Amino acid sequence: MRIAVDAHNLLTDRQGIGRYVRTLLRQWLGDRELEITLLLRSPLPWVDRRRVSAMLGSDRFALAAQEPPSADVVWHPWNGTFFPSARPAVATIHDAVPFTFPNQDPQRRAREQGPFVRSVQTARRVIAVSQSAAREIVERLGLPEERVRVVYHGVATIFSPGLTPPGEQRYLLFVGSVAQELKNFALLHHAYVRAWPAGDGPELVVLGKSAREYRAVRFIPPVHRGGAAGAEDERIRDLYRGAFALALPSRSESFAMPLLEAMACGTPVLASGAGAIPEIAGDAALLLEPDDEEGWTRALRTVVRDEGVRSHLREEGLRRVRAFSWERCALQTL
Repeated sequence: MRIAVDAHNLLTDRQGIGRYVRTLLRQWLGDRELEITLLLRSPLPWVDRRRVSAMLGSDRFALAAQEPPSADVVWHPWNGTFFPSARPAVATIHDAVPFTFPNQDPQRRAREQGPFVRSVQTARRVIAVSQSAAREIVERLGLPEERVRVVYHGVATIFSPGLTPPGEQRYLLFVGSVAQELKNFALLHHAYVRAWPAGDGPELVVLGKSAREYRAVRFIPPVHRGGAAGAEDERIRDLYRGAFALALPSRSESFAMPLLEAMACGTPVLASGAGAIPEIAGDAALLLEPDDEEGWTRALRTVVRDEGVRSHLREEGLRRVRAFSWERCALQTL
C-alpha cells in the first residue's frame, strides 16, 4: 500500500496531535509492505530529510511537496484537511471544538472551521479518537455516521509504575492550561483551598504555564515533547509517579491522554464525568460532576488521606490501561 501523509506540522507540533502522528508513522515505517510519502509545505522538501529521519528513527520514506499520483490513499491527521487531494482520503478529527465553542470573530471562526468542513466534503472516512468524539463530530459537522470510525489512542511504554524518589513531598497534580476554560482549573483550585483552608495540605502542582491569580499553586513549565520517549517523557512520568492523584476536572475531553498516562504509572485519578472521560476511564477513576465543588473538596481530602482508596484506584487503573496500545491504534488506523 502506498500512503501519502500530510506532514506539514511534523517538525513543529510538539503537543498531542504531533505525538500521535509521529507515533503512528514509526509503527508504519517498520512495515516493509508500506510505502510512505510525507507531504511538506516546502518547495524543497528534501532539505528536511535529515531532521525528519532523526525524529522518526527511520529513513524508509519519501518526501514531496504534493501528493504523488501513485498514492493509494492520503491521510490527513491534523484535525481537518489542509490541502485539496485528488486521491481517496482519510482524515483524523480529534474534536469539534471550533464548532462546539465557535470563535466570536467571523474571520477567525471561518479559518478555524475551514479544515473540518473540507474533511466533511472530501474524506471517504473520518477517524474519531473516542465514541464521544464521534458523536460530537456527527452532531456538529453533520457527517454521516457510516463515514466515521473510532480508533483509540495508546500510551507509551515509558509510562509505568515506579517508586516515589526518597524524601520527595507528594502532591496533587493537574496537567494542562489553567487559562483554558474547558480544563476547569478554577473549580479544582476552589475545591483545593476549601479542602485545606489553613494551607496545611499537600501542594497543588500544575504542569503548565503559570498564572498569578492562583495562590498556593506550584507551576512547572510545560515541556514540548518531540515524540520519542526521552528525558521529557521521563520528567512527566516521574511527576505522575510522585502524585497522590491526577485531578482532571475538564468540562469536555475528546480523549484525555493525561488520564491514560497517569493510570499507566499507577497514579490514582480524580476526574469529571464529561466528554470521553467515562469512556476511557471505565471504573478506574473516581468520577465527579464538573461543577460539584463540594464533591471535589471531599474527593481531594479522601484520596490524600485514604491509602485504601488510592490502592484501589491504582489497581483498577493499571488493569484498565491494558486495553490501549499504540500498536493496535496503528493497525486499526491502517
